[in-house]
Amino acid sequence: MTTTIPLQLGDTLHHWRDCLETRIAHQLRIADSFLSAARLVKRGRPRIPLVAARNVVIDRNLWLSTLEIVRRLDLELSGRDGFVLGLPESWTERLGVSSYREAYKNERCRRRLASMISKRRRISTLL
Repeated sequence: MTTTIPLQLGDTLHHWRDCLETRIAHQLRIADSFLSAARLVKRGRPRIPLVAARNVVIDRNLWLSTLEIVRRLDLELSGRDGFVLGLPESWTERLGVSSYREAYKNERCRRRLASMISKRRRISTLL
């Protein structure tokens, strides 16, 4: 005697499996960014791990446009609660942005964000 799973239940199980796989992949990307950042801190580069994690994400995506890098920063450094790691406190406190996308839309932050990315591009050409 074999038991079969009703079609709706099977679809639901596949959906939940896909959701879990997506969440696990996201957590692994964050963990990988922090491990890479920890290596950079050990080499004497940025002293703040969150800045180092942000730099790792930028460095991995230097060939993309600034907007695409911004999207990657939000994707790879956002937590479950929506808190985005590595976002400068002055931007969140003074300018009220809570993600890199919001910072990109904000006139003052956009210039700073573009500058941050262009500095990483310049550094990568020197290495």
